[in-house]
Amino acid sequence: MTSPHGTHRFGLNALNVLERSAPTRTRALAHAKLNLVLRVLSREESGYHNIETLFQALELADVVDVSLEGNGRSLACHGPTMPAAGLGNTDNNLATRAAVAYATATDWDTGWNIEIEKNIPVGGGLG
Repeated sequence: MTSPHGTHRFGLNALNVLERSAPTRTRALAHAKLNLVLRVLSREESGYHNIETLFQALELADVVDVSLEGNGRSLACHGPTMPAAGLGNTDNNLATRAAVAYATATDWDTGWNIEIEKNIPVGGGLG
């Protein structure tokens, strides 16, 4: 992958946006990927590891709807591959953590609603 500032097909300039209405709502696909090669490298101070990977993007995708509204923040997940017990505390979900990090970094105080239709099996190694 290129740097986060590049235009790699999985970067910010290619979000596979399916539908866009007013700037208060968007829908995008979050495609599954299959790791063909994965090397775990050194550990960073943050606790995360550097990696080298080669992966193949798949057609299979979760559908992510984001709408901006009020001051509330919510995440709802549903779909054919949702585990019966759900996904756990939404505050720990990567979608919520990314939205909170973005809002904090940009001093954005608008609320949001994130809805994810899960089509990628949870824990199936395709994320």
